[in-house]
Amino acid sequence: MSDDGSERSFDLIVIGGGPAGYMGALRASELGMRVALLESGKVGGVCLHQGCIPTKSLLEVSSLIQKTSASAANGLQYDPPRIDFAKIMASGQVVVNRLHQGIKHLLKSGGVVTFESSGRLAGVDKVILSGRSGEQILHADNILLATGSRPKDFPGLPFDHERVIDSSDALSFNPSGKKIGILGGGVVGVEFSQIFTSLGGNVTIFERERSILPGEDPELVSILSRELDRQGVLLRCGVSVGSISRNDQGVSLSIVPAGASTETFPEEIAVEYLLVAIGRTPNTAGLGLDSAGVILSRDKAVIVDDSGWSGVGGIYAAGDLAGGAMLAHAASHEAIVCVEKIAGLDPDPIDPINVPRVVYTHPEMVSVGLTLEQAQKKGLPAIQKKFPLMANGRSLIHGDRRGIVKVVLDETSGALLGFGGVGPGLSEILPVATLAIGLPDGARRLSHSIFPHPTVAEAIWDALRTR
Repeated sequence: MSDDGSERSFDLIVIGGGPAGYMGALRASELGMRVALLESGKVGGVCLHQGCIPTKSLLEVSSLIQKTSASAANGLQYDPPRIDFAKIMASGQVVVNRLHQGIKHLLKSGGVVTFESSGRLAGVDKVILSGRSGEQILHADNILLATGSRPKDFPGLPFDHERVIDSSDALSFNPSGKKIGILGGGVVGVEFSQIFTSLGGNVTIFERERSILPGEDPELVSILSRELDRQGVLLRCGVSVGSISRNDQGVSLSIVPAGASTETFPEEIAVEYLLVAIGRTPNTAGLGLDSAGVILSRDKAVIVDDSGWSGVGGIYAAGDLAGGAMLAHAASHEAIVCVEKIAGLDPDPIDPINVPRVVYTHPEMVSVGLTLEQAQKKGLPAIQKKFPLMANGRSLIHGDRRGIVKVVLDETSGALLGFGGVGPGLSEILPVATLAIGLPDGARRLSHSIFPHPTVAEAIWDALRTR
C-alpha cells in the first residue's frame, strides 16, 4: 500500500472493517474486484472486539458458574467457585485475538488492500483518507459504507465510562459485590444482567415496556423472565425513567409507571453503577454524506433499497449504518448482497422477518420467521404447535426442563412460517429452521426428516408431529 499522498483507483472502496465491511470486501475480491478497505481501528469491528465475541465469552463463564452451582443434583459437590476476574478477561481476549488474526489473514490472502485510516466521501466516487501519514485520495465507481453504530446515551446524561457505562465498558467491568442498574431490557441489557448476576452483582433491569425483550414472542419472554428472576435478576418493567443524576457514590434514578400522569410521585432508586442499554445509533458523523447527497432516515441511518443502494451513484450501505436488524450476521449478508449487485449478479434480497435472532442467555431464547399472530394478520392459514422441553431427554440431561419449542406452519402448503423457543443450545439448531423457512414445504420436510436421539434438536420434530 502507498501512503505517499498519491491518488489511487479501485473497483470498490469499503469504509468500515466490521462484519459488513470485511465480508463485503472479501466477497468483492472473490468476484475479481480491486478492493480497498478502510478501518481506523481493528478489523472485525465492534462485533469482534466490543460485542458479540467478548460478550458470549462472558456468558460462557456465566453458564459454567450456573452448572457448577447446580451440580450437586447430579452427585457432584464443588466448593463455591473462586472467581479470578483477570483470568476471565484474559481467556476471552485469547479468542478475540485469534479471530482477529484470522480476519487479517483472509483479507491479505484475498488481495484486499487495507488502510488503517478513517475515510470520508468527497462526492460520489472519491474518498479522502485521514490517517497517521496525512491525507490520501482514493477513487472508485462503487463505495460500500459499513461504519456500524455506537451505543445511545440517555438524553442529558452522557456516558462518563465510570458510573454511567455503555456495553463496551461493561466488558471489563467487575460486578462482584456491586449494585447495578441496567436501563433497557433488550438483548444487550438482558445478556449483561445474567453476566453481572453470575459474577456476584446485584442487578435490576428498568424497562419502559411491559416486559423485557419487547417485540418478541410473549410466551417465550415469560419463560426467560422467570428464569432470570430465579437467578436473581430483578425486573422492573412498565416503568419510565424521568431523570437520572450521578454523584461520587453512584447514580440516582427517578422512575414512575410508564404512561403515568405528571402528578405521579416518582420513586427514587439509587445504584452504584448504571449500564445504559437503550439501543444504538448509526455512525454517520464525519462520513461526508452531504457531499454525495446521501439521505438519512429520522433515526440517522442511511436510506437504502433492498439491495443496499443509497440511490446515489455507486454508493451502497450495509449493517448497522443502514438501520434494520443491527445484527452481525444480518450485516454480513447485507454486504454480500450489495457487492453481488455491484458485480451485476441478481442476489436475493434479505427478508428481515427471516433473519434469525438469539438471546445468548442460559437458557437461550431464539426466534426466526413469523409468530402465529403475525401469520394470521397476513391472512395465512397458520397453526401453531408446541413441545415442552421437560419431555425432551437431552434437555433433562442438561438439567433444563422449563423450556419450550414452538413452530408456526401453513396448514395448507406445509410451509414452515416461524420457529421459536427457550432452552439449551437452541441457537445451534436455529439454522435448521431458518433453512426450512426458505423452502416451500419446509415443515413437511422437517417432519419427515430423521433427527438423532437424544438431542434437543429432535424437539422440532416432536413439535411438528404433535396433533
